Amino acid sequence: QFTDNVNLSFASGVVRKCTVEQGLFAGRGDSLSLTADRGGWSHDDTNDATSGWCSFLQDTGSSEVVSNQSYAVSASFFNVKGNPPGIGHLGFAFNVIDKCAFDFVYWRMVYPAGCWQSGSMRGCKWTTGPQVTMGTCPDGLPSNAQWFDVKIEVASDGVTGYKKAAGAGAWTKQFNLKSNTLFNNVLEMRTGLLVANGYANQGYFNNWMLHFDRPTTTAAASACCNGSMSEEVSSELSALHGEIATLHAESQETKARIDHLEEEVFELKVGASGDHSGEMGEMGKMEALKVHF
Repeated sequence: QFTDNVNLSFASGVVRKCTVEQGLFAGRGDSLSLTADRGGWSHDDTNDATSGWCSFLQDTGSSEVVSNQSYAVSASFFNVKGNPPGIGHLGFAFNVIDKCAFDFVYWRMVYPAGCWQSGSMRGCKWTTGPQVTMGTCPDGLPSNAQWFDVKIEVASDGVTGYKKAAGAGAWTKQFNLKSNTLFNNVLEMRTGLLVANGYANQGYFNNWMLHFDRPTTTAAASACCNGSMSEEVSSELSALHGEIATLHAESQETKARIDHLEEEVFELKVGASGDHSGEMGEMGKMEALKVHF
């Protein structure tokens, strides 16, 4: 569906309220471990030290952070542990503005009626409204201690979520939230990974990817922004402006000559007598100049 599929790095990110490790986990290399071990669960995330979300947000310096463009995010999740046993809350942040402003969706390992949950953070607090919703998973709850794949597609008309077992071929649609759940009203192609504090929850993440259509850039378009080419273009533009100025001056001079000849013709017509060869000669000059002008 998208032209570019970019692997997002676990080497750098904006970490908040969790223990982070990078390495080989559950048989997969280059994975990320997030342990939400900073206090209890809360919909008020204003405290920078405890409670609320454990988050790992895409670095703001990433070249993939673009506004007003449809995109998708995918990753593999693995719920390691929680308290009570089996509980888990692993998800995506998306449309990320900063650590306190983003949209989110996460999956639960228990509670079938709320297999997935969506919401939005503003000022580090959950908002209320149609964006706060949850639903069942048509293919059932995610399995504990097993990799499963999730993906969301974010567009101007809504957000669509998918899930499948690791290695499975086909995605199963989980939800299709309409545009009133695009809480930012602006698409912001920046994402993150989330685990809920308050449940001693640990999750692994792997194969975190951003999918989007990168604008095509022709060689000529690239050349326009090269420093040496910019000087060359500037020189050519200056020369063209000079030619335009010269032609404009010449046209003004020609127009003045025509005006002068028209005055002479008028005088010859109303008051001149005798030899008219000069009259015809001047009239011919005038007509020639008019054609040139």
